Amino acid sequence: MTDDEFAALVRHYDIDDAGEMHHNPKKNVLWVRQSASEIAAGTGWPADRVAALLESGRGKLRQ
Repeated sequence: MTDDEFAALVRHYDIDDAGEMHHNPKKNVLWVRQSASEIAAGTGWPADRVAALLESGRGKLRQ
């Protein structure tokens, strides 16, 4: 996974050191916090690039 794919996925899925699981705060639940357009607005990246990064990053997560 590239650094940019990771950065997009972190923003999209709200991945952080502090997870969402009350019984184990190190575990993250993947949920959509920011859309591709919100990530684009926050990073200055074009929305189509963000969408492509999310798609390729998700594909790599499934491998």
